[in-house]
Amino acid sequence: MTTLTDDPREILAGVPDPEAQRMLTAIWEIIQTWDDLIDQDKPVPPEAIHRAFLAALELPANPFYARFMGQFLPLLQLGFIRWIAANVYERERRSLDKAYMLRATFYDLVAMVYYCLQGPAQVETYAPSVYDRYGETLESLKAEVEL
Repeated sequence: MTTLTDDPREILAGVPDPEAQRMLTAIWEIIQTWDDLIDQDKPVPPEAIHRAFLAALELPANPFYARFMGQFLPLLQLGFIRWIAANVYERERRSLDKAYMLRATFYDLVAMVYYCLQGPAQVETYAPSVYDRYGETLESLKAEVEL
């Protein structure tokens, strides 16, 4: 289930570091492909699976990820936990407000990029603008799950 778009460029607009953009784009591809494989709501061509697995294999070589791995690895692990929980809620058609919240982990990663680049002093500036990009609404999730 895609949160905003199949193209993360809109979400990543303004991320000032090209290696951070590449890292986030790789993570986006991984999570979208993984989600499509689990949901089985659309066909996933072998090329997409290959790209996602290659992106996962190459992620540790990304200079931005390597520099800030201590911040991103726990977020990725937590994102996995949150995604599994959201899928359980959606499958059981309960607590969709929680599922909606849990699905926004990618935006936590984007916010952490800004934190790594700009520090805590600017959080009030960049954090709301990151989370404003989350295009899914609770209503759209409910409509999708009700189908």
